Amino acid sequence: MIRSLRATLTRILKPHRAASPVKGGGRLLRRTFVVALIMVSGGLITAGGVELVFRYQESVDSIGRLQREMAEGAAFKIQQYVRDIEKTMRAASHTPENISTGLTKAFRFHLLK
Repeated sequence: MIRSLRATLTRILKPHRAASPVKGGGRLLRRTFVVALIMVSGGLITAGGVELVFRYQESVDSIGRLQREMAEGAAFKIQQYVRDIEKTMRAASHTPENISTGLTKAFRFHLLK
């Protein structure tokens, strides 16, 4: 009786042992998961890198525009300053003697220097 019970159990358990190659399928599942993980990670890293490059280019362009605007503002202030000095020099050169007699050639040459 014990032998027949043992034989019966052996027959019942054998198909389950034959099903154990499913573990190899688990390896395939893990391998597929790893490959998918690597591909998704690579895609995300690539997208992040491309975005960083474009943001860097945009910031360089905006800094260039800002510097141009600041240079134009400084050039305008310098131009106004030079014009103010020119007006002051012209006003200082118009003494009462020059107004009544006019500009002599020597004085005009001196002003143009």
